[in-house]
Amino acid sequence: MKKIIASLAAVCMTAVLFTSCDPDKPRCWEVTYTLNNAEITLYQYCSRNDLNTYVDDLEEKLGVDVVTKRAGNLSETDCLGKNLDVI
Repeated sequence: MKKIIASLAAVCMTAVLFTSCDPDKPRCWEVTYTLNNAEITLYQYCSRNDLNTYVDDLEEKLGVDVVTKRAGNLSETDCLGKNLDVI
């Protein structure tokens, strides 16, 4: 019985890992960096590939370290609307 449960758990974990790693699927991302002693947080709705390009541009042009994380399962409108909350 323990082997069956362990096998099912392994199958479920594998399924979760492979279904959530699509780098071309747009998601909501929180992008945070510090500039002139002010912490700036923006929200971007884009794919991981586009996010990496965006972060590279920020780091190169502004000379800052950027921290990113998923901002939840928000729609594009809700994600970009979070930028209005910080203004």
